[in-house]
Amino acid sequence: MTQPLSLVTGASGFIGSHMLEVLKEAGHRIRATDIPSALTAAPAPGRYPDLVTQLADEVVPADLCQDDLTELVKGVDYIFHIAAIFSYSAPSDVLERVNVGGTERLLAAIQAHNPGLKRIVLWGAGGAYGEPQADKLPIHEDHHPKVPQTAYLQSKWKQEQLVARFAKEHDISFAVVRPFTVYGPRGLYGGGQLLMQTATMGSPMVPRNFTFRIPFVHARDVARGALHVALHPEADGQAFNLADDVPYTTVDFFNLMATMHGRTLRQLPSVPLGLVKGAMRTAATIIQPLAKAFGKVSPVEKDMATLFGWDYFVSNGKLRALGFAFQYPDAARGIRETLHWFREAGWMSPKTTPPLAEADLQTVRA
Repeated sequence: MTQPLSLVTGASGFIGSHMLEVLKEAGHRIRATDIPSALTAAPAPGRYPDLVTQLADEVVPADLCQDDLTELVKGVDYIFHIAAIFSYSAPSDVLERVNVGGTERLLAAIQAHNPGLKRIVLWGAGGAYGEPQADKLPIHEDHHPKVPQTAYLQSKWKQEQLVARFAKEHDISFAVVRPFTVYGPRGLYGGGQLLMQTATMGSPMVPRNFTFRIPFVHARDVARGALHVALHPEADGQAFNLADDVPYTTVDFFNLMATMHGRTLRQLPSVPLGLVKGAMRTAATIIQPLAKAFGKVSPVEKDMATLFGWDYFVSNGKLRALGFAFQYPDAARGIRETLHWFREAGWMSPKTTPPLAEADLQTVRA
């Protein structure tokens, strides 16, 4: 049989690079795209053009917001639409133009030039559900998402609605994956920030009432899950949560990180979450402009502070019912491997990186 041809947008990024690896292992031919500057720049945190060159059969630079996309979409069997601005600091008009407008142009090109497309898989966002309600946990895909409270999540929810509406009007097969806290090698922002900041704490401390849950998912399982729903007929028109099997409370997570470093977690007295959120927002008001002035990513952002303290207890039962099995069902091993990768990449000092067992090292080397 002819190998399927899959298009990956945002191919040089963190998630895109993992998607390329998973597709290559599955025997797909790959057409990779990203904005030209991302494919020609030297490898840097968040951009991996060397992996695109190594793994893709075709590389087609394209800006989804302005270039002609005819040749990009012609002849492909599957599209994994990852390209988006993932930032809690980006202006809302930029997020709207890229995340929503770029997707609209991609869909128009599919409708005009590739009526035989088997499926487009869109990257949604777990945060699109809005603030979790205690009486409606765990979060299932059939929970009606509320209007998200950050500009980034609003753009992702609009993007998802656009795809669903356009696909229905033009008979295009689609599925949506909604990843939550994604981590893994090559991931610096979001989940990667959380791991790095926690790993470099001297004496780990956390208030005992920080029992809200953090739904982790390894980037490799995000890519594997996306391919899984692309290939299953019953996934057409459906959305799927992507979170692993073990939801860590914040206390559990800090304890895991402390144990990895041979330390003992110190639990502090309970503190009001509202007070912490307010302090984070105040800090972000001061730190964000300074970080931007020096070309750095702020360790705390106003919109991130908005999401702090929400209890994201997530069900992955819908994806599991489709026969999917996580390679990293518990984040403990994946986090350890990721910190080791950070150290090898020079992102972290060896002093702040936990040692790996030989079995773990074999996995990293593979």
